[in-house]
Amino acid sequence: MSDNWPPCRKAINRAAYGAKNISGLIWSVAEMQRSECAAERETLMKLCDGMRKFVRRYEFIAQVGAAG
Repeated sequence: MSDNWPPCRKAINRAAYGAKNISGLIWSVAEMQRSECAAERETLMKLCDGMRKFVRRYEFIAQVGAAG
């Protein structure tokens, strides 16, 4: 297995090597994809929350600037 392959490819290779049959391989790949998707979703939700906070602060500063 090449060391410069992406992590997902390494996981697929490990799953294929350790799988006794095709259903085991499919299950392993599906679980890997599910965990990657959950991690991506968590990252996107953090980004979304950060953007909401930024917009609220920006709107507050704009209101203070308009009032002052």
